[in-house]
Amino acid sequence: MTAYELDDSGERLDTPVGTTTTDNEGQYSIELNDNYEGGLVEIEITVNSETRMVCDASACGTKGADVTLPGDFKLNAIGKASAPGSAVSVPVTAWSTMAAKRAKTLVAGGKSVADAARQAKAEVSQVAGFDIENTVARDVNDLTGASAAEAQAAVMNAAVAELVFSGGENVAATLDSFSDALNDGSINSEDTFTAASLSSAVKTVVETTDGLDDETQESLNNQTAQFDAAGDNLAPSYDEELDLDEGATQADKVAAFQSFVSQFRSWAGSIDETAAALQDETSAVSVALDADAQTVSDVFAQAGVTGDLVSKVLDAFSQQLAGTEGRAALLDALENGTPFTAQLNWTDEEDPTVTGTMDAELVFEDTESGIKATATGSVSQTGGEIREFDLVIGTSLSQSDLDLTYDAEKVLSLLAQNNVTVSGTVGDGTGFDRAVLDLVANLELSESITGEVTADAVLDKFSAITLNGSVALANPEAASFDGEISVKAVNMTGSSFSALDEPFSPESFALSGDFTATSGRTFNLSTSLNSSSAQRFNLFTYLDYNDTTAAFDFEVDRAEVAQFVEYDETAEDFWFDIYSYGSCYDFESGTEVFGERVANSGWYDSALGFYDYNCNVLDSAENDAVDQLILGKLETAVGATVAGQSSIQNVWVSGSSASDLAEVNADITFPDLETAENFVNLSFNIAAGVSLADMPKATAVVTLTRSTLNGGSVLANVSWDGGSYSLKVSTDELNAENPEVSLAFWNPQGFRLEAVGSETASGVQSLTGNVFVNGEDIGDVELRNGVPVITYPNGEETVFETLF
Repeated sequence: MTAYELDDSGERLDTPVGTTTTDNEGQYSIELNDNYEGGLVEIEITVNSETRMVCDASACGTKGADVTLPGDFKLNAIGKASAPGSAVSVPVTAWSTMAAKRAKTLVAGGKSVADAARQAKAEVSQVAGFDIENTVARDVNDLTGASAAEAQAAVMNAAVAELVFSGGENVAATLDSFSDALNDGSINSEDTFTAASLSSAVKTVVETTDGLDDETQESLNNQTAQFDAAGDNLAPSYDEELDLDEGATQADKVAAFQSFVSQFRSWAGSIDETAAALQDETSAVSVALDADAQTVSDVFAQAGVTGDLVSKVLDAFSQQLAGTEGRAALLDALENGTPFTAQLNWTDEEDPTVTGTMDAELVFEDTESGIKATATGSVSQTGGEIREFDLVIGTSLSQSDLDLTYDAEKVLSLLAQNNVTVSGTVGDGTGFDRAVLDLVANLELSESITGEVTADAVLDKFSAITLNGSVALANPEAASFDGEISVKAVNMTGSSFSALDEPFSPESFALSGDFTATSGRTFNLSTSLNSSSAQRFNLFTYLDYNDTTAAFDFEVDRAEVAQFVEYDETAEDFWFDIYSYGSCYDFESGTEVFGERVANSGWYDSALGFYDYNCNVLDSAENDAVDQLILGKLETAVGATVAGQSSIQNVWVSGSSASDLAEVNADITFPDLETAENFVNLSFNIAAGVSLADMPKATAVVTLTRSTLNGGSVLANVSWDGGSYSLKVSTDELNAENPEVSLAFWNPQGFRLEAVGSETASGVQSLTGNVFVNGEDIGDVELRNGVPVITYPNGEETVFETLF
């Protein structure tokens, strides 16, 4: 490592002002020699034959292992020092290298070195989501004891490694291109990476990194949402009015922070005005929002139609691949390209009155990457629209994975990673493409399956399933969408409600792209949902059963319930049912009988040669026994705690001489399924261009995180010309009558306000906090006569300012 002092033009002076080498942990400290004259210092890392780097990314090899670096690999950082003999130890990373290059570009444009370095540091910190100059670089493979900022820095550094090491063999050149990306002030389509690729790299690292706490996850979710919302142009902002040089006095800092608060007031006031406008259905803001909401609704409706069509085609593909036409036909198709013709009459599952047909031709091919098929044809609705399709379906299965030696084919093996691709178009018969798809689904197993692939074997070894790719949807008479989609579901491990859970638990969903309304107005929208508790708490189970009445069905030995029914047990042909709050005709007494639960039965009386019938009302003891039977099964399914808080509503039991088992259907009112240790832990992001009252058009990114049973936070970031602001509100006492709430408001230039507010049961309010500039505490936040006030000590005087 070598330190060079920079002159006023940002160039290095000839003689280094210090050298050293990093220790085994990658840390360093350079003591400046007598050549140092007081300017900014540029630190440069170079490598030799003994240099090793810990692999942070899947693209560079085994994660956590040491890797060698090419001889032309370099990293830089610009830092501050005080005098000869002082030490410099600023983090040197790809992000600091980007900032150093951006600073020199700004110097070339006329800024001083100091001013340029401050602006570059703020801009790159905004892109990276952490303070690149003051946050210690940690190993992403070992985050023990790391702060949230340090953990985020580790992830963002590893994301760069993902981009750099997957960018080709010339790692140094790829790193150089990465660090050049912000030289012109934005990351756009002319650079070697985009905001979208950076977002994807961050998500990849997050998925493979242990030890990320909720605060870090929240910040990273918000940061990737900002990347997704940026589209083709990620342009950080810098407010010249808030620029403070190294010689800034306390008065300068107070004045700058007052400007910052003034901007906050304008921003908050604009939100209030916008909220008020939304209450007026005739306002321009409300009309525009309604139009955008209708656009999104139209697009999702189109997505449903397209998804249903693709599902039908995939079903036909799967049936043919499974050999429904016989071994010879599939062999002929693979070896000679003989097409399959698939015809299907279909009925809509939700609306049985909607019917139609599908005609498809599939041409199979065994390629080096796996079996694929080209599917062409149409799906039509009776009396409705026709959709034509031209799709290519690819798999990672080879012909050797299929058993084609018997009349009944079967899949012999599956790899741990299995892909299915779907690409092509869906039209409307007029030459207009309603959908253009390029999707990849991946089935991940804990290990490969050999011998024979069965549904049970797949479920037993299932780890995750993902869907990723691009989708374009268009309708000449409605809205259109062009963007990306990503969905992931995982297996359940450690669930308390395994009997209720679906096999797949949703872990993440993301959608981002450009929507176009019928009016021609285009807007960008990205949204995502991430559940960190997906493997132990199924979101579908929560939505279906939490604090609601739902069906709970099971089978029992027929004798367990037949004891409550009065019928001829010697009969060979009989049936019975038990139902709640009903009545039946008692043939013996000749009257209609009513009861909490009634048993109805019938049997063939061989002596008389006809069917006989009877009914009886269950008594209290019998009802209790039925309840205990049901609750016992429920306890096995969901545990004693939930079962003990559940109540039985309606019951229907049926049995007959045809089976030794009886079917029990019960409506159960379930309690709240969540506990302090087991709850839906998720984060929801939405990012879009917004119009705020009396403000330029802005980009807003909002992240809602639920991190504890009764706690969570809202993190909002808003950017527009010349400003970027973040606001976070959090509490761990959502259900409390008077919760304590934490508030933070900041920008990437080092201005930050932190406060904690509360109210006692008697109505006494409190608010305490601090304000900071570049980490220095310059004032306090407090309540005076119920008004939030900031007090700034400034020599012999104290400056006061209301927050709102």
